[in-house]
Amino acid sequence: MNKFKTTIKPLTLMTVCLLSVTTAGCAGYGHGNDAVFVSQDPIVTTTASPQRSTPIFTPLPQQQPVTTIPLPAPMLVIYSADSFFDFDKVAVKQASKHGLDQFSADISGINFDFITVTGHTDRIGSHQYNLDLSIRRAEAVKAYLVDSAGVQADKIVARGAAESDPGTKPGECIGQKVTDHLITCLQPDRRVEVEVFGTQSPQ
Repeated sequence: MNKFKTTIKPLTLMTVCLLSVTTAGCAGYGHGNDAVFVSQDPIVTTTASPQRSTPIFTPLPQQQPVTTIPLPAPMLVIYSADSFFDFDKVAVKQASKHGLDQFSADISGINFDFITVTGHTDRIGSHQYNLDLSIRRAEAVKAYLVDSAGVQADKIVARGAAESDPGTKPGECIGQKVTDHLITCLQPDRRVEVEVFGTQSPQ
């Protein structure tokens, strides 16, 4: 009987596992005549992607364009006090009333917010005297506009400025002594100003 000597050579294997995010395989490699086996069983791995919150942008409300309507410039009418009043008097002259009548006719067809009547004097005399005179003359013009022209009294403001806002330029009328020349020179200071505010066309 033949005797067979069986030599079993142990296999020496080195296993290398290759991994990827989708597949994996293990390969065995022997040495020399050693058997080699390869396992290619796919291994599927799943990696959860982090959830990214999508920012929510709320659009700002669209601003409407702002329309600016410029205010109309006030209408200013200046009357010489010398033509309206006798010297040191407050009664409106009969001959000068046609000027106020024309003014009333000009504003009769328009809408306005209010009217200011400001009396002015020259620098001759005390401040208190001039203030009182300028107020009384402004009140006289207001009364005429209300009584004769039918302007509402609550829409007219009468005030006096005395000599605080002269119509002449500084140094134009030199001297303190009251003379005919000085009185004539200071004539632009003696006046009544009538201003109409908020003038607009009638609706």
